[in-house]
Amino acid sequence: MKISICGAIDSTWKDMLCDEGHTVHSIWMQRSPYLSSEVLSLAEHHGAALYFRRVNRTDMLEMLNDGVRLLISIGYPFLIPSDTPLWGVNIHPSLLPDGRGPYPIPLIIQSHGECAGFTIHKLSPLFDQGDVIYRERFAISEHDTCDTLLFRMYMHSSNAMRNIIPNIECYWAAATAQVGRPAWEARRFDQPFFNPNLLLEDCIGMCRRYGEDSTILKVSDLTATVSSIQGWKEAHSRKPGTVISKDEYRIVIAVMDGFVIIRYKLI
Repeated sequence: MKISICGAIDSTWKDMLCDEGHTVHSIWMQRSPYLSSEVLSLAEHHGAALYFRRVNRTDMLEMLNDGVRLLISIGYPFLIPSDTPLWGVNIHPSLLPDGRGPYPIPLIIQSHGECAGFTIHKLSPLFDQGDVIYRERFAISEHDTCDTLLFRMYMHSSNAMRNIIPNIECYWAAATAQVGRPAWEARRFDQPFFNPNLLLEDCIGMCRRYGEDSTILKVSDLTATVSSIQGWKEAHSRKPGTVISKDEYRIVIAVMDGFVIIRYKLI
C-alpha cells in the first residue's frame, strides 16, 4: 500500500513498512534541529519527499491523486484534516479516551498507570477523539520510564500495523466510538525545568516521568538538557541549588534532603 507518514518513526516502523512491501510516498514533520537517521533512511529507500510543515487538505487531496491510500500520524503535534477520502489514523500513547492531549506519558507514570498502552484511532475534527481501531494495554513496573513507554508504543504499534494495514477496510468498518468523557486529560505540555527545591525522590523521578534530554537544567551560566539524575539522601545546610562539583558532563547539586548527580548535554 502507498502510505504517507506524519511524525517520526523508529527502526521497528521502518522494518515493518519494508518487510510488508509498503511504499512511503511522503513524510511530514515538525521542524526540528534533530532529524532521525531512521527517517532519513526510510525517505531515501522509498524516494519519499520530506516536508517540514503542517500538512493541509490540499496536500492530502494531492496524495490521493498520487495513489496514497493511508496516512499514519505518530508523534505529530498538528491537527490533520479528516474530511478527505484518504484513510487517516493516529497512534496515541494512552488508552483513549483517558489521556487525551499532547503528552500523557508523564502523567501515566506519575498517577495513571492503568492507562499505559496505546490507541490507534481514526483522524477526527478534534484531537484524539476519533473512532478506535485498535487498543493495546501495557503492564508497567517501577522500571518503566517515559522512554520505555514511548519505545514500547513504537514497537507494539508497528507490529499491530502489520495486520491492520492490509486489512484496513475491515478495521475501518469495525471501529468503535470513544464512549464517555475522559477521566483525565493531558491538555498542555510545558518543558519541565529541574527544580532543586524538591525532595531527592521527586528530583530523580523527573527523568523517569519526562524522559532523557527532556528536562532543562539552568544553573548559573549553564543551560543544558538532563540525560540522567542520580543522588543520595544526606542532611546538610546547603541552600538547594548550590553547585558542589561540576565538569563538562556532570554536575552535583544540593537539593532539599540530599544531593543529585546530573549528567547533562549542552544545548
